[in-house]
Amino acid sequence: MGKLDKNAVEAYKNELKNLWYYKDIINDLQSKIELIEYEMSGMKGIDYSKESGSHNPSATEHRRLSLIEKYNRLIERKKEYIQKEHSICRVLNAMPEEERNLVIEVIADRRKYQDVCDERKINKSTLHGMINDIIGRALKKAG
Repeated sequence: MGKLDKNAVEAYKNELKNLWYYKDIINDLQSKIELIEYEMSGMKGIDYSKESGSHNPSATEHRRLSLIEKYNRLIERKKEYIQKEHSICRVLNAMPEEERNLVIEVIADRRKYQDVCDERKINKSTLHGMINDIIGRALKKAG
């Protein structure tokens, strides 16, 4: 493996470590987007207060514009994280299933190398080499 390949493998491993974080962020952003969509749809909960509300069209319009701006920012952030996730998954999908599961287990799930080595009855340097080789081949295949 050439120097560029080693750097690419290490860079990919660093990104793969963030996969679950990216998925959590995407889910969190989606929840926030759905909350704004609900609020913008005009549905309101039942107001049990005894005072009647006042209607201020200026405040309502300001709130609507503020929600639209926030909504658009959230959509853009979600797209960015989805793009990162897809980039990671594109390489994972270039791996055979058994190898992909091993790479996810060791890198994304951050399982201890020693535990995996004990289960597979191999040493750490062999496992490290296997992981790097699998990722290197997948990077080339995914282009």
